[in-house]
Amino acid sequence: MLAAVLTLLAMKQGSATVQVEPFPLATPKVCPVQVGDAKPQFSTQITCRVDGVVRFRVFAQEKPEVGHAMATARFLLRLYELSSGALRLRLSPDSGGKVDVYLCQGGPSGGEQRLAGDFDDDGRPVTANVILVYDVGSLTDKVEWLREIAHEFGHASLPAVGGYREPEDWANGYLGEKLYLKMTQEKLRSGAWPSADLFGVEPASLDRWVSREVDPLVKEANQVEPKPASLKGTTAKAMRAYHARVLWAYATFPRSIFARSLVLGGTKSTDYFGGLELAFGELERVDVRPAQPGPVWLPLGKGKLTSGKILSRSGKWAKVQPGPKGIIAIPESPDGATTR
Repeated sequence: MLAAVLTLLAMKQGSATVQVEPFPLATPKVCPVQVGDAKPQFSTQITCRVDGVVRFRVFAQEKPEVGHAMATARFLLRLYELSSGALRLRLSPDSGGKVDVYLCQGGPSGGEQRLAGDFDDDGRPVTANVILVYDVGSLTDKVEWLREIAHEFGHASLPAVGGYREPEDWANGYLGEKLYLKMTQEKLRSGAWPSADLFGVEPASLDRWVSREVDPLVKEANQVEPKPASLKGTTAKAMRAYHARVLWAYATFPRSIFARSLVLGGTKSTDYFGGLELAFGELERVDVRPAQPGPVWLPLGKGKLTSGKILSRSGKWAKVQPGPKGIIAIPESPDGATTR
């Protein structure tokens, strides 16, 4: 079994060449973060390269955990495909665009992501983008593996919107698990990704998770007028409202607009609407196919529709009823002109 795991995996992801190379370490790697009373040591390293560039290193403490480490590496490469491709995001340059993942036997169940001081192979000090998954022996459910890795990768890859008191300081972890697993579900259902790259998860299991954790939030946001005040606050309820609005945008707008909104939305939840407005206005024509039936709010500004009907307005936003061809909008140009 282990011999089958410890092999070089080379494959194509889109136009990228991906390699997953596991090997035992002659000298154990010491985790740069203390777990409990000590910094644990790791006996196996799995190096993940995209077009020859190291993007991830996954570390396992004992041989029986190498299988989980290989599965983690494969899923991380799929998440990177989403973040660098569809979402056009880049990993932190402070760590050289690389993430180190430690699968720890100890620690409380869960995980964390942080930047930590470390040393490269030549002993020089570096900044490492570190993900720690604790108490890996307690992770027995395949969807839970996906959720945990997606959560911590959300911290490492999505814009850092913070200032919350609960359930944690930053919103990008819980957003990561919801957004990335929704996108993963779509890839799995379309046949674009094999289950083997996703911890062997059954499509029906992932469908149930998305229908419980994502779909209700999209429906909630679709029923609320988009106002920055609706995202104010530091509570779990406020974070949920922010997640709902971002997931609603993913379900509603073309992928190019959604990707730009993440970058333009800033680091405050209340700035996200401004990011959507800017992203919407960058295009000369926007085709909208709402995920939910009925009217949808769009940042139309002074723009116009060639399909659909405006029911009401609120600031730069218009409530639009889809026409026979859905909604086709000609956004207000960046200079504020009504037409282009």
